[in-house]
Amino acid sequence: MKKTLSMILILIFINVLSISSALANQSAISVDVQANRSTNKLVITGTISTGEGKDIVIKIYEPSGKLLSFDQILSGTGGAYQYDTSLNGYGQYKILVHGGPGIDKLVTYNYESSSGGSSNDESGDSSGQNTETTTETKTAEKIIQDISKELEKLAGKVDSARNLEVENMIRKAIKEAGTVVLDNTQVKVQGQKAEIEVKENVLKGAIENVVAVWKELEQKTKEIGIEVKVEKIVNIEIENIEGLKEIAAKLPANLLTLAKSNGIDRIAVNTGLATVAITPDAFKDDSNKAVQYVELSVANVDKTTLPENVLDKISNKPVYDFNAFVDGNKVSSFNGKKAVRITIDYSLIKGEVPDKIVVYHIDDNEQFKAIKNCKYNVTTGKVTFTTNHFSKYAAMQSNVTFEDIASVTWAKDYIEALAGREIISGTGNNKFEPEAKVTREQFIKMLVEAFGFIDDTATATFDDVTPNAWYYKYVASAYKAGIVDGIGGNKFGVGSSITRQDMATMAYRALKAAGAKINTINRELTFADKSQISSYATEAIAVMQKENIISGVGDNRFAPQENSTRAQAAKILFGLYKLID
Repeated sequence: MKKTLSMILILIFINVLSISSALANQSAISVDVQANRSTNKLVITGTISTGEGKDIVIKIYEPSGKLLSFDQILSGTGGAYQYDTSLNGYGQYKILVHGGPGIDKLVTYNYESSSGGSSNDESGDSSGQNTETTTETKTAEKIIQDISKELEKLAGKVDSARNLEVENMIRKAIKEAGTVVLDNTQVKVQGQKAEIEVKENVLKGAIENVVAVWKELEQKTKEIGIEVKVEKIVNIEIENIEGLKEIAAKLPANLLTLAKSNGIDRIAVNTGLATVAITPDAFKDDSNKAVQYVELSVANVDKTTLPENVLDKISNKPVYDFNAFVDGNKVSSFNGKKAVRITIDYSLIKGEVPDKIVVYHIDDNEQFKAIKNCKYNVTTGKVTFTTNHFSKYAAMQSNVTFEDIASVTWAKDYIEALAGREIISGTGNNKFEPEAKVTREQFIKMLVEAFGFIDDTATATFDDVTPNAWYYKYVASAYKAGIVDGIGGNKFGVGSSITRQDMATMAYRALKAAGAKINTINRELTFADKSQISSYATEAIAVMQKENIISGVGDNRFAPQENSTRAQAAKILFGLYKLID
């Protein structure tokens, strides 16, 4: 009897699970997006099939990729809901609506000028269905016309904020002109892998658009007294397809040559798993043979194929495997240290610190190597880094720390963030010695590591820098890059503690050598002891102060001749790191 009763209860439980599963599979959410031009609002309405009083999470991303709105609302009568938020310019908005497990809808909405019209496209719903995009993009002429009106309003103003605003406007215009969205009809899906072949005319049209917009807007910015430096990028966006583990995009090779000849800085492919942006000459070699196509692929690695020691370190974090092919032949390394820029999603969990999120290269020997230039963007929820080779990569929080940095609370986060990227290191026995003085060669090593200036061909002829010294390659690389010129008498000053003004000067020269954006207009010194600052360091200290990279020592004093500590050096290096692209 007991056995029979148990069997009945099991059957009832299985039926309940089956019914629950069926109901979950039938659950869905509808999304409609419209723009209210009179109020400049994006209005989102729809219905969730699970009825009234259900939590609905809405995320809205503006055309730049920045998170515009993140909110949670409750469904009303009959499961209906409505939400609105202010628009932030023309372009493609992405709206993610989440109504519970398995109930998701991603909508792409193109908000154009009143003459251009607008459209929206739905994808990624709970049933896995996608619809074809009907994107209507603005012409280069229209983009130029819209931005020109905004630039006219800024004529006559001269300040750093104005320059930054103009730069952001130009960057947005370039992105709008050069973005191509490929709908799902152009994607060949086999199981969990998708293949995309970008047509020549599509890529050529985007290149021409970017060139036309940049040429016109560069001239207009010069007319109002601004020199703008922005990357000219062609963006290929592939619509999100649920369940994919690998995506490969094939590009015609002759279009890379066309992009280079037209001054395009990068061609970016957003696969959904990651965005891979390559320089046009990334695949350059000396063979001079004709190349038909290049292929970029990214795969979310099956963790069952990873060894135990790798799994122990990455925990639940995804591992991405990047590959490239030229006419079917695999290529692992590229032309130029920053030939490839990769962007991947990363969701912070409770307790994680944004500046301590580090990307690691996992080599063939299963060793983890930190990528020094990686940066996490809290706004977009993405981490970006540059490299010159493809392999496996994973992002996670670095937990590197030292037992003696609690006393320098103002520098603790900087030290840990830089040490996690292997830009700086301790002095042994888990100590950092934050109050210890820094020698000139020690700071140069930190600086060269931070900027990636290492050059194995560089040489130095200072009398006190011998070729067999541990610091030779760092001093030589810095000398070649124009960062150092010695202390006189053909000496570098090996073993001498670095002064605060020399540290600021070297840091400033490194910024300029790296082509970093410096928005400071007013370069006047404001420190009370400015008369004690050497003339060669004046501009560097003024700019570094305005950029909040350096500060005084109290009483509005800079103390230029005092020696810098390791903690102070870490603060300056971290400020530089944040400015480097």
